[in-house]
Amino acid sequence: AAAAGPAANMAATLLSAFAGAYFFAGVSLVLGVFNLLPMRQLDGGRIAYLALSSLCDPVLADRAAHVCTVVCGAALISAFAACCALGGSGLAPLIPLVWLLRAEAEELGIVKKRRTV
Repeated sequence: AAAAGPAANMAATLLSAFAGAYFFAGVSLVLGVFNLLPMRQLDGGRIAYLALSSLCDPVLADRAAHVCTVVCGAALISAFAACCALGGSGLAPLIPLVWLLRAEAEELGIVKKRRTV
């Protein structure tokens, strides 16, 4: 089920490209690839966790998923900083990254969880 979202994005990419809607195809491709990143809150993280937990202890797989999320987040922050230093884009790519890292920090107990009504 976790692979269904990225698979739908890839199918939409192919259909859009064949139809000539290249902008939509590009957006769908970027969204699908981003969703496959091995971060716990994304489908790629769920796929990686399930694969690891089938191969080893689920507790070890959970720890590996946390480490993978932090490492991937640090790599994305570094890439974003390099892009900005080279005169790249604005702050829009930073918004989902901050959300993902905040959610991970809440789950690890580093940041206090927000109360929901």
